[in-house]
This record gives sequence, C-alpha cells and structure tokens, in this order.
Amino acid sequence: MKNRALDKGLAFGADPLKIMRIWPGSRLEKYALLARYYGIFSKSARRRKKMMEKESVKVPHSIILSTTMKCNLACSGCYSRGYGTDNELGAEEIDSLLDQAEDIGVSVIVVTGGEPLMKRGMLKTLLAHRRLIFFLYTNGLFIDEDFATAVKKNRNIIPLVSLEGDKIHTDSRRDSGVYDKVASAMKLLDEKGAAFGFSCMVTQENYRYLSGEEFVNSMIGRGCRIGFYVDYVPSGADSAGTVICGRDKDIFRQNISGHRAGKNIVIIHMPDDEYGLMGRCMAAAEGFVHINAKGDLEPCPFFHYSADNIRKKTLLEALRSQFLADVRDYPGLTGKPGRGCVLYENTRDLMPVIEKNGAVRTD
Repeated sequence: MKNRALDKGLAFGADPLKIMRIWPGSRLEKYALLARYYGIFSKSARRRKKMMEKESVKVPHSIILSTTMKCNLACSGCYSRGYGTDNELGAEEIDSLLDQAEDIGVSVIVVTGGEPLMKRGMLKTLLAHRRLIFFLYTNGLFIDEDFATAVKKNRNIIPLVSLEGDKIHTDSRRDSGVYDKVASAMKLLDEKGAAFGFSCMVTQENYRYLSGEEFVNSMIGRGCRIGFYVDYVPSGADSAGTVICGRDKDIFRQNISGHRAGKNIVIIHMPDDEYGLMGRCMAAAEGFVHINAKGDLEPCPFFHYSADNIRKKTLLEALRSQFLADVRDYPGLTGKPGRGCVLYENTRDLMPVIEKNGAVRTD
C-alpha cells in the first residue's frame, strides 16, 4: 500500500507498510490507525488542492507552530532563546488557528517551543482537533500518566522526546539529571502503548554516537517508533564550533541511511530529507511556514523575520504574504545548506527582500 498523500504527509517518504509493522497495538488497531491517517491526509489533500485552485495561494501540507517560547531548560545554542515570552497566543487563538488550518487543507502541525507542554491547556486544545496529525517536540519533563494515556487513546499526537545522545551528551547540553528523566518519560509512554519517538540535534560533538548502532538500538529498545535528527543551526554566542559539516556530515548520512533500511524504526533526517529532488527547502518549495508564539509568520524557525501576523489576518490571508512569496522566489535557495538552513545562510543576501516588504526581526 503506497499512497503519496500518506507517504509525504507522515514521514518524508517512509513506507506505510513499515509504519504499520512497527507501530504499537494489535493488527486490528494498526489497520484502523492506518485507515485513519489515510483519511486525514487524503481529505486534507483534496481541501488543499481546492483551496489553492480557488484562492491562488500556496497552502502547505505541514506547519510548524511554537505554542510558547517559555521553557524549563536553558539548552546552549537553542534557537528559541532569543524570543520574548510576553504577549503570547492564548488557547482560544491557537484553537482558532488550528480550525483554520484544518479548513484549508493543512494535515500536519509540528508543535514546538520553548517547551509546548508548559502552555496551559495545550493537550486539551490538541485533542480537540482530530483531523490533524501533531508531531509534538518536547523535552519530556512534563510527560505524566495522564498525558501518556491520552496519547495512547487518541493516536493523532506523536510525542518526539528530545535528547542529545547518551547521558553525558544530554546532561552537558540540557542540565544534570535530564537524561534520566527523559528515560523515565519514554518508559511511561512505552508501558502505556503510546506511539512516540525521539528527536536529536546533530552537532560535531555528538554525530558519531547518534549515528551509531548502540544509540539507535537503545531508542528502539525504549519503544521509539520514529526518530527525527535535525542538523544544528548556529544560534547565539554559545554555539560556535558545533555545526556538523564536510566529510563528517557524509558519514552521518551514510550511517543513518543504513539504519533506516535495516532497523524497525522510521528515521527522518532534516534538512536532507526535506530537500528532495528539487534541491529546495520546504519553505521555498512547499510553502512551509513557522508561526511563532506571538502569531508571526516566519518562513522557517531559523529565519526570524516576519511581515504578517495571524492576530491581524486570517491564516489564509497571511499565507498570501508578499514577503513569503518573495523569499520563495529568491534564486539562491537551492542546494542543501552547509549550516543546517539555506535561509539562515542567505540572510544577508535576503535583506533587500526583508526591507522591501517591511519585515521585522521577531526575536
């Protein structure tokens, strides 16, 4: 069973049959889940096509939403640490945004922050939107029995628990004792039979361990069904020297490609898996956007400029942004980046586009 809508929407080319095989639950539960995902992606694809034809606007299949920039950790080099935490979107505004996303054909919301579970009522808000699939990036420290039970029951929320590798890697960047808390969170999710995964920031310091068999086997052993690797993008004065590049990046890619083929886990590597045959990032090619916690539309989480806000416009109106269109039309956004994000690398060259559209820094 190979369906393009399911394939692209869920995991950048992951085989639905493999997902079916490795996902938790009985055979009947797996068939029901696959049918549900198929329905979500197929219906949203039809709504998206109709909307794009009717309104002449590029509607992305996925949107990144930062529900809050508040966090209980202070990880070195985190891209979100430059944002303020005042005047953030409220629960009703987020609920309205998700309604609008459903209506125009968005199928996947990548929920991030900050720590999204620090947002009061966030889980309740997500559970109310059963026509959307949520990938929820979390540091895992707020995962409790109620959360794990809700994820198991509803199946459209897939937590991605963040860590940096082993205990030394994780605690050195995040905080002492975090690794053990992450392990406990994964154990709880696994015991409840919830579908979940891990997420890792790939740096020069940890790429060998992250791409090694020991780490991947340990994540499978803890119950992870999916793993997201994201190449580090520099942010702040404490980030120098951490970007994976050159031959080391090639080695990392080769290693995880082998795991993807031979292990019972879905593995996604960003940005490599998003660039595809066109060699263009999703912001440039697919209309992908990041909505930060104050409602600003940015082309991606690492490019902190915006000319539109969902508090002043509907989501559909904001997606018509001339700023977003001009960024996508910029000729330099082809080829995989050397520093994790092609928009970030071309910030200086994009300044005329920023100034022309009156875009402002959002951090």
